[in-house]
Amino acid sequence: METVGVLLALVGMVAFVIGAVCVVYPIRRLRVSNRRIAAGVLLAGVVLFAVGGALLPPSSRTSGGTVAASPTATQVATNVPVSQATSVPNANGSASPSAGNATGNIDTGSRPGVPMPDPRLTPGDTFTVTVTQICVSGYSASVRDVPDSEKTQVYAQYGITSHPTGAYEIDHLIPLEIGGSNDIRNLWPQPEQGDAGSLVKDKLENKLHALVCAGQLDLAVAQREIAGDWYSAYLRYVLNTNAPSAAGSPGPVAATSAPLNVPTALPTPTDAAPTATQTAVAPAATAAPAPSQNVVTAGAFCSPGGATGVTKTGLQMVCTTSATDSRNRWRQP
Repeated sequence: METVGVLLALVGMVAFVIGAVCVVYPIRRLRVSNRRIAAGVLLAGVVLFAVGGALLPPSSRTSGGTVAASPTATQVATNVPVSQATSVPNANGSASPSAGNATGNIDTGSRPGVPMPDPRLTPGDTFTVTVTQICVSGYSASVRDVPDSEKTQVYAQYGITSHPTGAYEIDHLIPLEIGGSNDIRNLWPQPEQGDAGSLVKDKLENKLHALVCAGQLDLAVAQREIAGDWYSAYLRYVLNTNAPSAAGSPGPVAATSAPLNVPTALPTPTDAAPTATQTAVAPAATAAPAPSQNVVTAGAFCSPGGATGVTKTGLQMVCTTSATDSRNRWRQP
C-alpha cells in the first residue's frame, strides 16, 4: 500500500501542475484547450495526491504535509547496522572507530568502544602457580590447552553464531603468562581489530608479565587489574596514564585446578587466615629490604651460585639453576 500511495501522490502532483498551467495558458499540443478540462485535470491531481498521501504511513510524511519517498530495501539493509560503530582514544589521544561485534553480546561496559567480557560469563580464572613458574621461558606454551570444542562453546554462550575469519580471537582474560587458566570462565571472544582490540590487550599482557617477573608488581594484583578492567590497566601500565577504572575496584579472582589437578583458590577478602597454598599464590606484602641487603631482579643472570638477595619488594632470592635452565638466575627458593 505504501508503494501505491507514493505512485498516486506523484501522478496527482504531475496532473496538478499540468492542470494549473493549462488553466492559465491552454496547451493545444496536449489537447487541453478548454479551461474547464484543465480545471478538471487540476482537480483530479489534487484528489490523487490526497489519496496517495492518505495511503502512506505517518512516518513517511514530513511536518509540512508533503510526502517523503519510501526507502528501498537496499537502503533499509544499509542504514540499520547490527552493531554501532564507536570511537575510543588511541595511543596518540585521537579517536578512531573500533571494531564492533558482528553478532552476539560483547559488552562495552561503561567505556564506549572498548569491548569487555560479560563478567557473569567470564569473571576470570587462574591456575595455582608461583612467580618462579610463570617466569620460566616457554611456560605459557606448556599449559595452553583450549580445544576447538571449547572455543565453540565460548562463541555460543556469547550468542555469536557466525563471524568472518579474523573478526575475533578466543582470549584468556587473565593471560596464561601471569597465571590465567584454560577454564571457560577465563575465555571470551575478543574482537581483533580496533584501538581496543586483541593486539592492544597483548601489549598489556606482556607488560604485566615483565613487571611481575622483575618483582615490581605482585602477581595477584596483576591478575585482579586485568580481570577487573583490562583497558584501564592498559592505560595505567602501558600508556602510563593514571586513569580510574571504569568498572570500579575489581573483586577477587576465582581460581580453578592447576595443571597438576591440585584444586586451590586465590585469597578472598574474608576473616579466615590464608592457607599455605594461598600464600604461595598471593604472598603477603613484606617490608622493603634494608640498605645492607643485596637488591636483585628476579630472573636476571647471577653469580656465584648459592648467593642470596632480595627484590625491591622484599622477596627472598637465591642464585641457582632450575630443572629446565642450567644457567644461574635469581630465583625464589
